[in-house]
Amino acid sequence: MMDAVGDKDKKVQQGATACIQKIVETIPDWAAAQALPLLASGMQGSVKPAQKVAALTNTTVLCKRCPKQVKEAVVEILPIVTGLVWDVKADVQAAAADALDAVCRCSGNSDLDGFIPAVISALKTPASLPEGVEALAGCVFVQEVEAPAIAVLLPVLIRGLNHERTDVKRKCCVVIDNMCKLVEHPREVLPLIPGVLPLLDKLKDAISDPEARGMAEKAGDQVRKVTGDGAELRVKTEAVLSIVKPACSDASADTMTYGAGLCASLARADNFDASEWSKTLSPLKEVIKSDYDAAVAEILKKVQAVANPAEAVWDEIGEGELCRAEFGLASARQ
Repeated sequence: MMDAVGDKDKKVQQGATACIQKIVETIPDWAAAQALPLLASGMQGSVKPAQKVAALTNTTVLCKRCPKQVKEAVVEILPIVTGLVWDVKADVQAAAADALDAVCRCSGNSDLDGFIPAVISALKTPASLPEGVEALAGCVFVQEVEAPAIAVLLPVLIRGLNHERTDVKRKCCVVIDNMCKLVEHPREVLPLIPGVLPLLDKLKDAISDPEARGMAEKAGDQVRKVTGDGAELRVKTEAVLSIVKPACSDASADTMTYGAGLCASLARADNFDASEWSKTLSPLKEVIKSDYDAAVAEILKKVQAVANPAEAVWDEIGEGELCRAEFGLASARQ
């Protein structure tokens, strides 16, 4: 369909564009993360400006329509959108700026909302990068920091760590250090590992200013501390697919993959509401072999077990103890 948007025939272009728009407007909310890679195909490679604009415009629509569901795909889609901010075509640039703003607002972190204009400005206008980093250095992180929030800041941080000015580099290290203090799980810092950690390691020896060197070393240590032994994606679609398959084994592979994607999106959002699962999986109703409600309940139960491994088992509270609790860096749970 995205290929048809680049067709030479104007009528084909218009029909394909309208069709994609209709799909984006009507697909189930929890299918948003599956739709974004398809839209991304219209932003990469040898595609025409019309395809880029259509893909970006519909990305904006999808982000505004279901931000909670788009959140899990922010890490993958944001770099692609960012790369089009400097496209040679003005209409592509404008569509990319709108999409970038929409994607950034799907991070789920309200602490960043006021800084998104500074992030976009720093990306669009390299000369404003120092001011953007200065603004981010003043951000007080209160909410738990997750991978989508880190992904929003990552392009600015990488450019800042490579900037010629030492004070810009030091402030980027401050932002990284502050963010990592509010990270609960190692998987959330995975976006920082390939692009940021090598730069921090380099800067702790290369910067002439002792304070900036110390800040780079501190930020690098904080990233490593949070990362620990590393972690994988919390809920893998492959694992969910193995749960969905038995319930609808007669369905096509594409249908089962689609259903598994819906379940995985719900699980990654910590949504295990039975009525929401029943509503979301309704497109599979015709292909589920057994009783629909019972099958959905069983799928939900098994996926929840994959998403939330057994909690720690506590011994009885001893005399004189008020409670026992596990405390994380960013939150506490009893």
